[in-house]
Amino acid sequence: MTTEYEKVVLDGANIIHDDTGIEKYDDEENRIIQILPDRLETAINHCENLGWPTVACLKRGTYKWAATNPDSPNVGDISIIDRLISEGKVVLISAKKEDIYWIDYALKENAWIVTHDRFNDKKGIQGERSLYRDRDWKEIDSRTLRGHEFVNGKFILPGLPKKQITEQKPNQYVTLDQLNKIVEKIRELEAMVRKMNHSEIKRETSNPTREEKNQTSREIMEAVMDQYLSNGKRVEIGHFHRLIGSAILRLDMSNYPQKWPKGWTKTLGDQLGFEGKFYDALVNNSRRKICIGPKKGKKGTSEVFYC
Repeated sequence: MTTEYEKVVLDGANIIHDDTGIEKYDDEENRIIQILPDRLETAINHCENLGWPTVACLKRGTYKWAATNPDSPNVGDISIIDRLISEGKVVLISAKKEDIYWIDYALKENAWIVTHDRFNDKKGIQGERSLYRDRDWKEIDSRTLRGHEFVNGKFILPGLPKKQITEQKPNQYVTLDQLNKIVEKIRELEAMVRKMNHSEIKRETSNPTREEKNQTSREIMEAVMDQYLSNGKRVEIGHFHRLIGSAILRLDMSNYPQKWPKGWTKTLGDQLGFEGKFYDALVNNSRRKICIGPKKGKKGTSEVFYC
């Protein structure tokens, strides 16, 4: 029964990158990935208006990608994410944690799961269903809603009902004074944790040490890789190199190569703390296995993909 669920957990990456109706392309007709915080807020508001407490899980690397490129025409208003974090409506997840982390979080919170991902194996790449066979995937599927989309900028989520308010049993009641004290304490603790996390991220992105700079760049790289290579997708090597360079070095994809500085590839390697050939270093430093192979139907062109 739908009334047994307590809240909604959103796949933040699915939503914050959803540019339906406002797509952008570079000169080679490659689609440019955008970061759209306003769409994430719209999705959260939609679920809350139906009565559901809502949390969006977002990789820290995606947040840092946006935070280090605030003036990019492909990045929306980062202050929206900051506010949603401070309100406890966006939870940042470490780059080291896979999708199973927020799936487990949703199960623990007894929540609906909103995502487009089906967690299946694709083209030799193991999905979460294969990697985590101990999970109850029938239960996960029963609470997962996959039909969300943006229509004229409005978030549509078929299948999510209005939350029913259940009557509380008399022996479960606490006094108003007790409740107020509990709520106040929880808010204090949550505010403390959010402030600590927010201060850490701001420090890393505003005046970082070299080590922190490399770590931030690698988290951004992982976010770019997850967005472009997930679900079995493949990207031409040259284009993929530019995508990472654009995100980390704050370069506009639409201005390549005219306004890109000479030596940007070396600068990118320095930012990531990579030595030697970039793609060799990329393969050696990625948390997921990366492969490079020929592109079908295009002789002399290679692609990068998860393998």
